[in-house]
Amino acid sequence: MFQRRIVNYFFLLCFTSLQTCNIAEKNNIYELKNKYEDLIKTEIKLPGSLELLYSDCLSKISDPMSYKGKVKIVSRIRGTCPQCVNELLDWEEEFIKFIDTSEVKFLFYIFTDDYHFFKEVIFPDIQINYPLIIDRNDTMLTINNLPKDDSRFHTFLLNENNFVVLFGSPINNDNLKRLYFQEIKRLTFD
Repeated sequence: MFQRRIVNYFFLLCFTSLQTCNIAEKNNIYELKNKYEDLIKTEIKLPGSLELLYSDCLSKISDPMSYKGKVKIVSRIRGTCPQCVNELLDWEEEFIKFIDTSEVKFLFYIFTDDYHFFKEVIFPDIQINYPLIIDRNDTMLTINNLPKDDSRFHTFLLNENNFVVLFGSPINNDNLKRLYFQEIKRLTFD
């Protein structure tokens, strides 16, 4: 029952966010609904053998599952896009500081095919005290068969078994942020 209410609320958000009403947008909503139904309760595979960047130090990680928590937020961010990377600061301001990070783990996958540019030009401006997972081949999206050009499918709230509870970025979206907080509370207090 509760899950059904969340689904209905999610679609209400989708419909109210439309600025105009034409056939292309209606088809887009149906595609989104189908993708939602495919994704919800799907396990997201987290790639191993990537690099972890933290405080200007790069190291190999073999198992991102070592970040255990009752809840995970996984987000794929394009590392060559300064505006996209700036969203990390928003995560810190709008989300991380309000969350018990012993219960909720944040996995930020930075996709960049130009690591040098990311490290030398973009990374110095990032003031976040959280490790970044460098994904040079966009492995996270590829192994999960997720669209590369649709950012709605680049951020996920996962339960402790890595099954999708919600998707879409709650940053700059108060309604979705509220849903994320509700689900985090439900998942961490059960």
